[in-house]
Amino acid sequence: MTLQFALLIIVSIAAAVLAAMKWHAFASADLDRLRQQEHWAGQFSRGARVLLNDDRVPKPLLETLARLNRYLLDPEACFLLYNVFTQPRGAAHPFTMAPEEIALHETHPELAHAIAETLFAGLMAITYTDLRWGERARGAMARRYRGEAQVTELAVAAREVVRSDHPMPPGLIAA
Repeated sequence: MTLQFALLIIVSIAAAVLAAMKWHAFASADLDRLRQQEHWAGQFSRGARVLLNDDRVPKPLLETLARLNRYLLDPEACFLLYNVFTQPRGAAHPFTMAPEEIALHETHPELAHAIAETLFAGLMAITYTDLRWGERARGAMARRYRGEAQVTELAVAAREVVRSDHPMPPGLIAA
């Protein structure tokens, strides 16, 4: 009877150790996700603050920034972003920019670049609101832009950010 009791204790200890290791792995992944979200949300916040104080930024873009800001803490936004990037592509529609957007890109390229960086940071921050759906959303972004002739910053970054365990952004120090 004592051998069975000792075996039961050993099995219980082994199960507890395995459960603790699994919890530690999950907690580490979630902590990394939170660090990444903090980084991208900070980038978005700094960029949005600059754009809000600039009179040249069109009002519809400011409304888009406000919507992105609302989604930063919504875990369901990650799922919605995944759905957007996994929708089958329909027939190509001609894309035309509004005249004020064309003028903005032609006369203020540095502002257009700041807008693109801020929007990208907002999208990336949204993908870190949920551990599983965020990884899926980043993978969907990478698949959507793979093989495109036009390479954008979003496409390049999305190719690099397929998994949540990608290298930390420069300047972000893990604790």
